[in-house]
Amino acid sequence: MAVRIVIVEDEQALAENIAEYLVQHGYEVVSIIKGEDDIDTLIKMNVTADIFLIDIMLEGTLNGIEIARTLSEMYPESRVIFSTALATRPILDQISFFKHEGYLLKPYSLKVLETTLYLAVKKISRFDEFALGHKEKKRNIIPVREKGKTILIDENDIYYIKAKGTITEIYTEKKVIKTRELLKNFLERLSLNEFERIHKSYVVDLSKINFLNSKKCGILNFEIPVRRGSYKQLMEKLNEIRKN
Repeated sequence: MAVRIVIVEDEQALAENIAEYLVQHGYEVVSIIKGEDDIDTLIKMNVTADIFLIDIMLEGTLNGIEIARTLSEMYPESRVIFSTALATRPILDQISFFKHEGYLLKPYSLKVLETTLYLAVKKISRFDEFALGHKEKKRNIIPVREKGKTILIDENDIYYIKAKGTITEIYTEKKVIKTRELLKNFLERLSLNEFERIHKSYVVDLSKINFLNSKKCGILNFEIPVRRGSYKQLMEKLNEIRKN
């Protein structure tokens, strides 16, 4: 499998030139994005990447370093290589606090880019020289809108979900995200088999519950009602999950 690369660059002509060169040299360019507005698209495409090549000086409210932080949360096994035309002390200080595999000062030659990528791949000990294999658990990052902002939620972090009219409340261990989306529409974006609608207004991750009886279940510090007549079916599914 070829090394998979996502290019984050707002100069379209440069991005396309880099992509063409990399493909000719055996790399797989899985996506080109211009900045923060394209992150949702990356998620919806279910793109996986081994290396992100990120320009620091991007148009928009987030610079390349801030975008790198977001992408690193979504793809913790991926690596980052930065590029920029400005090598000021403040920028270098920001980069020094972020784990990265290389830094390219624009304008750089395509040969320098290839050398940087080659060394980055060699540096990652668990990867072969020219074939990267992901060992991470598959993640489903779900973008939701809350108060005009896009929040990225890892499906694995969700404990339960509650419908409140046209609002869906998503409960994780540390926070509650409220989004104006019908519960049935949100459920279509979940991929894990552990989620079960145990009541008209509640969906829970059965693998995270503390107890279950015919009337309610416990999750986090809350008790959630169970739909009448569903206890036996829920126990069967819960036992199946625990076996796995």
